[in-house]
Amino acid sequence: MTKEVDIVKKNINSLQLNDEAKLNLQSRYIYLLSKYKNNQYYYSITFNYGRFMVTVGSILVPAILTSDNISDKFVLYWVVWAVSLLVSIINAYIHLFKLDKKYYSNIWMIENLSCEFWQYKALCGKYSGTYTMSTPTHENQFVFFCNNIERLQVRNVEQNYIKLFDNDHNETQVVKSINKEYQSKHLETPEELEKLATIEIKE
Repeated sequence: MTKEVDIVKKNINSLQLNDEAKLNLQSRYIYLLSKYKNNQYYYSITFNYGRFMVTVGSILVPAILTSDNISDKFVLYWVVWAVSLLVSIINAYIHLFKLDKKYYSNIWMIENLSCEFWQYKALCGKYSGTYTMSTPTHENQFVFFCNNIERLQVRNVEQNYIKLFDNDHNETQVVKSINKEYQSKHLETPEELEKLATIEIKE
């Protein structure tokens, strides 16, 4: 548990909310914030160190090849081969698992989660009552806050994995094809559907 998460937990307890609402924040918001904080530690190490090694390796290879101080060409060959292979593996790993994209999107998510909470805590910005047309309180802005948090989460999932809905909130072609394939594999035969309908009518 990071220091920032501990501070947020203390501030949640000071909000003018009932116990159930505070429990919801502890269960969902703190969970998301903690998850992205932990992800930041992993992505910071793998992405930054990986990018550093790729940069250094890319500089070393031509530097070694142009060096005249190495007399043993056999050793030179295998050193260059090993460094080039290491650079290629690390670079492929970064791009295969999209560590660069996940690293930046994870930072974006943490900053937005923090910004949303502190605006909600201070009842300023979008939580100042402008959108709800009412005098702002933590109670009447709670659902609005939860909705914004979930929108951030859905947007992050779409950016990193798959886009679920288009701009008109309709299912994308990818999701439709997945659903169609699932239904084709799991849909009952006409005889089974007729039996199922008969059972439901009897019940």
